[in-house]
Amino acid sequence: MKPLDAWQVDLRGTSLIEASAGTGKTHTLTTLYLRLLVESDLLPSQILVVTYTEAATAELRTRVRERIQQAIRAGERASGEVDDEALRELAVRARRRAREGAGPDPLRRALRSFDEAAIFTIHGFCQRTLQENAFETGVAFDAELVEKAEPMQRTLAHDLYSRLLRDEAPDFVAWLREGSGRGWAFEPEALEKALLTKLGADDEMPVLPALEATDGSALEGPDPVALRGECAACWRRWAAIWSERSDTVRTLLCGKNDLNKGSYPAKKIEAQWLPRLGELASTIEFEPDEAVIAALALPDFWERITPEVLAKRLNKNGKPVADVFFDACAEVRTAVRALDRARNA
Repeated sequence: MKPLDAWQVDLRGTSLIEASAGTGKTHTLTTLYLRLLVESDLLPSQILVVTYTEAATAELRTRVRERIQQAIRAGERASGEVDDEALRELAVRARRRAREGAGPDPLRRALRSFDEAAIFTIHGFCQRTLQENAFETGVAFDAELVEKAEPMQRTLAHDLYSRLLRDEAPDFVAWLREGSGRGWAFEPEALEKALLTKLGADDEMPVLPALEATDGSALEGPDPVALRGECAACWRRWAAIWSERSDTVRTLLCGKNDLNKGSYPAKKIEAQWLPRLGELASTIEFEPDEAVIAALALPDFWERITPEVLAKRLNKNGKPVADVFFDACAEVRTAVRALDRARNA
């Protein structure tokens, strides 16, 4: 392997420098940096230096700045008064060029503008390049590069898990999480693993979302304020129907019916569901602020009092349980979801 002399390396073209720990890599880098400032007349913003970690980047910025200061001081001293004669000669050339009118002293100019030095981590450089060339690269202005994807993957898996099971009956969710007695369990961790396997196998999946041409209307989306009013109105209609038909609803759900008793336990409905519905109706009746009403959360059993779920949870050949109250429950659910989507868009 050819020994390296940083003062003799050709600054043109590409050079590969290999070195192990403790052999003076940083000193070599700072020497090359100084030569580029003086011999190639470059500014700190025109010399890209890339390293791995934030700590290494901060250290390298400090070392380069100190080396520039060291070179300036060396150029002000006589030959033989400094340890690094090559460094002094470089600084002398820089001062001589400034005196001859060829421009400012490259070292002093670099020190004044060092805050603009292009010394980054790899991800920091990529982030800056994407932001400065957003139009050319076709990515969003606020695109971010994630150093550690695991926390985000875990959050996405838990969010997807919640969305998949949000509309299911609690007893079905419990059964699914227990693995139906077959030794497996549908948990967020299992979903995360399955998703990562799929993502890793999909070569066509874009790293960043493609931006489509638009006239701006698609970016506006539904008006959350209007949806809030519609949601509050749905809640008020529902409360009015409940006040008129609560006894009928109690009879339909707790009396003799063909509903699956595992999904519709009469004692639980009587003790928990119906009182909770009454509380909601009372809150809506005395609350004048539509924003407060629109922000009401659906109880966890709400899906089970919508027509489609009631129809699914019948015993074989059972008679459907239907009422205008259950239709109102479905309308409230639709309005709440539409408002949630608009707020999260």
